[in-house]
Amino acid sequence: MSTSPPLFLVTDKLEGSDAFPDMPETQYGLAATYALTEKATLALEYLHGTFEEEVDSRDLVTSQVAVAF
Repeated sequence: MSTSPPLFLVTDKLEGSDAFPDMPETQYGLAATYALTEKATLALEYLHGTFEEEVDSRDLVTSQVAVAF
């Protein structure tokens, strides 16, 4: 008996580093994945990042369609 993956999945993310000067010092957000079929998924991700000393920030939205064959 095989188990199928969840139809809908939501995850959170928190990361930070000061090693790369052009990247945010802290970044957090959410990602949602939906199984369109057994071999295809759609993912959406939102991230909010703040740079050193909170002088600047950015908002990033990405999407992905994955198909296994």
